[in-house]
Amino acid sequence: MEYPEQSWSLKQVAAPQALDLLRGPPHWGTIRAAHLDTGVTLHPALGAWVLVDRGVNYLEPGDKPIDPMTYNGAVQFPGHGTRTCSVLTGLDEAGGFSGVAPRLPVVPYRVTDTVVLTGDQERANLAQAIRHAIDVNACSVITISLGYPLMSPWHNILGAALDYAYQHGIIVVAAGGQKVAEFCYPGKFFRAIGVGGRKGYPGDDGIYQDYQPEMNPFADVWAPADPVMTARTRRDDAYSWTHDYAFGDGTSFATPHVAAAAAMWLLHRGDALLDAYGKDLWKRVEAFRRLAKSTAQDLSSLTGLEQSRPARPGEIPPSKGNHDGDGRFVSGGLDILALLQAELPTIGDEQQAPPAADQWG
Repeated sequence: MEYPEQSWSLKQVAAPQALDLLRGPPHWGTIRAAHLDTGVTLHPALGAWVLVDRGVNYLEPGDKPIDPMTYNGAVQFPGHGTRTCSVLTGLDEAGGFSGVAPRLPVVPYRVTDTVVLTGDQERANLAQAIRHAIDVNACSVITISLGYPLMSPWHNILGAALDYAYQHGIIVVAAGGQKVAEFCYPGKFFRAIGVGGRKGYPGDDGIYQDYQPEMNPFADVWAPADPVMTARTRRDDAYSWTHDYAFGDGTSFATPHVAAAAAMWLLHRGDALLDAYGKDLWKRVEAFRRLAKSTAQDLSSLTGLEQSRPARPGEIPPSKGNHDGDGRFVSGGLDILALLQAELPTIGDEQQAPPAADQWG
């Protein structure tokens, strides 16, 4: 299969034009993102703006959130955090590599060795990291390229953490997953921004993972997933490190595209968000969700996306595009420039927030 040129995903979401609008790579001010994954490694694309000293390692307590790369297995993913982090914030001018939001300050958290959140401990780590990112590191955006299609309502510590973030106006972006037809948690929670993936091969730009029709709408937006150029770290049998760049695939890489867009939007709108929504911080998250939908590229011609669903309680139909005119949603493709240029929507006090995690979904 013929590969696209390596920066296709950035162009697909209009990241270069968005950075031009921000006169960037910009000075990010107080905007920083939390990156919850396997940790990170040293790499030329990940500079001092990756705030390793501020992060937490929940697997090796007391250590920095560095991925040791000494593990392997059928469902383990050494180096996954380095790759996803590079898509979010990476920059290596000598190596010709850029992420979506270059030099965005990022706090890495090492919460797992796997992207499949099958165990209670991984979910507990993730929940603790969400709260730490908010309470200690004042992160405005949280990106999670991890997931699992099932979540126990009677032990929903992760859902409670998502609710906590939502009430504090923190935009949590999470992957829809692949290999199964179910959209995955935590991206499936109503109060998260769920991300689906699209492909970018010449002659094949369809949907990367087409979920069950009733699951497709859980993707609030679709972003490049296959193939996406990433920074890669590897260790050989002698534990020698190598650093390079390579294409990868997965909604894991679509997710940091959207998280980067959220950081750009928060930077661009600044005090206007306070003026528009005051102390109702959850409205920021809903404004971002609404604009991500209403400014999205039309993907209705791609397989599966003709499906729609009724608006969830409290959801606000987009003002144009990607819906059928009757309060029913069809997701579209991320367009960061259009997102930044769109006027902030009015979200009235009578419009309720989406259901909390303990109300399920």
